[in-house]
Amino acid sequence: MQWSPSESRDACLGTAPRSGTRGARGNARAIDPRKRYIAGLMKAAIVVDARGLRCPVNWAKAKTVLEEVAHGTLVEVLVDDPRSERDLPAAAEAEGHAVLEVEAVATHLRILIEK
Repeated sequence: MQWSPSESRDACLGTAPRSGTRGARGNARAIDPRKRYIAGLMKAAIVVDARGLRCPVNWAKAKTVLEEVAHGTLVEVLVDDPRSERDLPAAAEAEGHAVLEVEAVATHLRILIEK
């Protein structure tokens, strides 16, 4: 078994391994990006401001952005068309994306999508 200074320090101090290291069972610990967003630790990587555009044009704008980003990226879409509350999440899920949140904010909607 290989000795490392961090393991020795953790054993002596009785502390848990640092984030990103292997735990007692050998499993790497990672926080799901969706949980980090919900916990307020992470913001969406890209914001698409589609306010002022009607459905389906606002979905077309969001779709072009989603096609260009890497898998797992969080995209926040801002819309003010009332039909978008129903239609945009349905279209995103039909394309295989995960809709994490639909929230009404003042005069518009905020839709969080994970590619």
